[in-house]
Amino acid sequence: MSTVAAGHSLAQAFAAAAEALGRILLGTSLNDALADLKRRPSPGTLVAAAQDLAYNALRSYGVVDVALDRLLQKPLADIPVRGLLLAALAELVANGRLCVGFDSFEGLPPAQEIDGAAARSW
Repeated sequence: MSTVAAGHSLAQAFAAAAEALGRILLGTSLNDALADLKRRPSPGTLVAAAQDLAYNALRSYGVVDVALDRLLQKPLADIPVRGLLLAALAELVANGRLCVGFDSFEGLPPAQEIDGAAARSW
């Protein structure tokens, strides 16, 4: 998971990353989106944390974009919110962590050996 230095909150880093990702999703280049963030009078650590979150979201974009689409009931009209959710999902799956989400276990057959110990323990 990305680290955020003292002096600003994780929420501020995610908000800055969401804004940059939203601009990228609308067609702005990564360099231009980050340059706008770097021109602001904000702490360098905030810019670095937001850049790290944005890079991580873009590195895993294919996976998190598909996952987000499957989680949403309808497409998001607010592009920065989509950027925020992409960044958050990318952090959840970072560093090889296995995250499996289900809306319900109803209708699923009982877990078996092939499903793994975590599935059987539920």
